[in-house]
Amino acid sequence: MKRPNSILILLALFILLPSPAHAQKSLWDLSRTIERLVKESQCCQSASVGVFVKVLKSGEIVYAKNADIPLVPSSNLKVLTSAAAFACLGPDYRYKTTLYGGPIDPSRGIIETSLYLVGSGDPTFGMPFTETPTAVLEDFAQRLFALGLRRVEGDLVGDDSVFDREFIGKGWKTRYILDDYAAECGGLSLNANLMEVLVQPGKVTLFPECPAIEIVNKTSTGGYTEVEVKRESGTNRVLITGTVGYGAPGGATITVHNPPLFTTAAFGKILKDHGIYVSGKVKLIEPKPVKYSYRGFLPLCSHESPKLFEIVKQLNKESDNFLAQQVFRTLGAEVKGKGTLKNSEDVIRDLMDKAGVDKEGLKMADGSGLSNFNRVTTRQLVGVLDYMYFHPHGKKFIATLPQAGVDGTMKYRLSGSKVFAKTGTINENSSLSGYVWTAYGQVVVFSIISNNHKLSQGFYKDLEDRIVGTIAKWPGEI
Repeated sequence: MKRPNSILILLALFILLPSPAHAQKSLWDLSRTIERLVKESQCCQSASVGVFVKVLKSGEIVYAKNADIPLVPSSNLKVLTSAAAFACLGPDYRYKTTLYGGPIDPSRGIIETSLYLVGSGDPTFGMPFTETPTAVLEDFAQRLFALGLRRVEGDLVGDDSVFDREFIGKGWKTRYILDDYAAECGGLSLNANLMEVLVQPGKVTLFPECPAIEIVNKTSTGGYTEVEVKRESGTNRVLITGTVGYGAPGGATITVHNPPLFTTAAFGKILKDHGIYVSGKVKLIEPKPVKYSYRGFLPLCSHESPKLFEIVKQLNKESDNFLAQQVFRTLGAEVKGKGTLKNSEDVIRDLMDKAGVDKEGLKMADGSGLSNFNRVTTRQLVGVLDYMYFHPHGKKFIATLPQAGVDGTMKYRLSGSKVFAKTGTINENSSLSGYVWTAYGQVVVFSIISNNHKLSQGFYKDLEDRIVGTIAKWPGEI
């Protein structure tokens, strides 16, 4: 029996395998298809649109439009925050909160020093990370009581010095800083720095309970309930007006001002409820340029947060602004020594340098994307996503992004496609950046940002989905 000619076998394989010329034509066809989608859309006639699409492993650019124009990224800025968190801190990083004080005199049940609640920026004192928002602080109180403590002769001091006290992002609009999606950040935080207000006839209930909140109740009792709850900007004075009906309570969830003081005061109330009385004041530590040392004090209680992976997964999948702000400031604290806007932005700029991504035009006014002062290009976002794909923590990073048709803010978009992407929406801006797997099996990284919308948001979301959906269905090698 004759053996097949090896030359014929190689020739047959060459014919069957896609040629470079075939792949180049497929790339060109996809580029033209995306170009047609963009031109046919009404979006580009009424808004500034940037698009950058790139094949990951080959580096081939599929499509670029205004790719180097800095645009308002909305929540796509969270891509930079979360990427830097994984690259600089690692997915196993945990926050630690510690309560320091002098020794407890069990015979008298007292501590003669102050108690110091020292924060690290932990954002997990609340759902979905704890059973109740106050669970950790209540555990601290129970442990102190079990150690025999009944009175603190000094003060209860909140140490939030890990961050500065610029609680809101630069450029946040006054009209939304009282809404729950724009909670303040802080070195000590509780319940995502939100407060639930329940209004009943002649009674107002707060959760978490906090003596630092001043309630002005101007409601009247009537046959129906129509209540308005407002916090005066820059204060914790809450004004409640309207009518409260019997059996039909009203209420609202509002942001709090000065989260570290809110957290410390709430802890003071919890201590009191557990039979531990503070003789001195409840206050915050005086800000200093250096870290405080607790040498000579005892670590009476401590708590570690869930891993950063769990935090960033919630941050990205649900586009949580509060978590993004806390993680952003943590970058500055851990890498540069203090959680300030400048330090945190510098960490991200350093990451971009390491990734070989040009920083021209980048502006960060916060870490969440809530500010209209933020600017980033689609090429920059793709550059960071490209870098993270090949990073040792890349698989975990991708797993934090919303998955099309499965979860988070992509649950009802692009079903049937393999897409992991961060969404973004704020005011007249929309964005979508992430990874898409083609029908052929290649991974493509993309970023689409549109600003200054004149049409409804749906038009711009539709363009995003059409572009990404086309890439997902592309059958040939590119």
